Amino acid sequence: MAEKNLDKSILKLHPSSSEPLYNQIKDRILEYIEVNDLPSEAKLPSERELGEIFSVSRLTVRRAVDELIQLGVVLRRPGKGLYVGFPKWKQRLLMVTSFSEAFESMGHTPGTQILETEFMTGTQRTCKNMGLPIDAQVLRTRRLRLVDNIPFSIQTSYLNYDLLPGIENKLEGQILYQIIEDHYGVKLAKTEAMLESTLADHAMAALLDIKPGAPLFLMCGLVQSSDGLPVEYFEAYYRGDRMRFQIESE
Repeated sequence: MAEKNLDKSILKLHPSSSEPLYNQIKDRILEYIEVNDLPSEAKLPSERELGEIFSVSRLTVRRAVDELIQLGVVLRRPGKGLYVGFPKWKQRLLMVTSFSEAFESMGHTPGTQILETEFMTGTQRTCKNMGLPIDAQVLRTRRLRLVDNIPFSIQTSYLNYDLLPGIENKLEGQILYQIIEDHYGVKLAKTEAMLESTLADHAMAALLDIKPGAPLFLMCGLVQSSDGLPVEYFEAYYRGDRMRFQIESE
């Protein structure tokens, strides 16, 4: 793919975001790879170039790149630069349930701490994952999930705001899917999700009370209504030492 055809507008930070700079840079590089549909071993901007693009120190860029390398998304070749890593195999999972309902049914006490809620214009990556028009209105909410008071999962949800106006005022202490169905009358009917293994970066490790580099499960998925409308796109990181998935099929 010719360099002149690549969309570099994605490579910019959001100064109003409370996310650490290295996390924002990591997300922007991921989006750059996905939106441009870069293949394995495609050349990426160097750390020096990324530092100039983001107007940050090379040390900050290096931290973001190191975590992407740890995740297998980026390769660093000494003397040559940065390249896109090799893709992971994908296996579909069938899952239609809420976090709270799932653990309550097993006799555990679920809990939620809202870490961040942000009304935003959807990025290209988010809108693509949700099947929404570019620049659609999205509510981003990031939550720490607990089971029996033990940090268990970090989940980021992107909600279709045109379908769920004002939902940011109803999240505290409520079950998200219950709000969607009971208050908005949106019947949740289908979830498509993918599961892969990954490693905890420093920010996630601090929230989950584990060591950086500890194993995590990453589940990404799209929740749709009975009308086939996109309702939520989520990215959930689960502690590898606390989670086992069960798959049933008929």
